[in-house]
Amino acid sequence: MSGAAPDPSIRILLVGGQPLFVKALQARLRQSRLHVVGVECGSEDVAAHAQTLAADVVLLDADPSGEAIKAANRIMAQESPPKVIVLTDERCQVDTAQAQRAGAVAFVRKPAALDDLVETLELVVTLLVDTSRAQSGS
Repeated sequence: MSGAAPDPSIRILLVGGQPLFVKALQARLRQSRLHVVGVECGSEDVAAHAQTLAADVVLLDADPSGEAIKAANRIMAQESPPKVIVLTDERCQVDTAQAQRAGAVAFVRKPAALDDLVETLELVVTLLVDTSRAQSGS
């Protein structure tokens, strides 16, 4: 999967509080089938940016403050919102029930290897976005 050419029809917005991690993920995704349309290092304006950028998926890197849940709520309040995937790690345990109520459709634990994360994201995005498009007839 990782060697496939980018598919500009799958548009992803990366959001996280760790600029170095988000930029590294963006650089790696350039080699995948996911097309990064934007990068946010905070989540306050993410709903507006997701709509402006016509993102299919917003990838929220959770932080201990719980801002990812608030951002997911703001995103899901939009008409035809993008899919929300929440990244978690050892230091930040997300309340999955609360995140699902906020609209998160998947959770990905950040593994040690960036390649593993990218492969997981490609699979999740393919299943979520492509299935959604097939159901809507797009």
